[in-house]
Amino acid sequence: MQRQEPDVGENSIHRSVNTISLPKCNLVDWTSSDGNVAEGRVVSYDADELLHGIPLGPNAVKVLIESATKPEAPIWRPVPEMSIIEDVVGEMIAWDADLCIVPPEGVSLEDIAPKVIMYLIYCFCI
Repeated sequence: MQRQEPDVGENSIHRSVNTISLPKCNLVDWTSSDGNVAEGRVVSYDADELLHGIPLGPNAVKVLIESATKPEAPIWRPVPEMSIIEDVVGEMIAWDADLCIVPPEGVSLEDIAPKVIMYLIYCFCI
């Protein structure tokens, strides 16, 4: 019996896409000021792009989650069977664009201290 190939669609990245070329990002907790909840890669800012059958919408970003920093943190836009960060590692989700920190070119995520990230959030929120 041959293994079925997974469908390629709005919730997946085709194998030919080099995810390393996608910008790295940190996702900041939208429920509190506890800092980062996950690391991932920005896939799209296109408001019309579908994700889990729903348009991404304004001020949202489509992110491929690579690792959970705070596994029990709730995701920004829950979908059936996925409500916390731990559930979405390896999946694509929508996140508030203001809480998706993409470091400037030449700066790694590790170079951005949590306090700097919280300062950036503060600046966006006022």
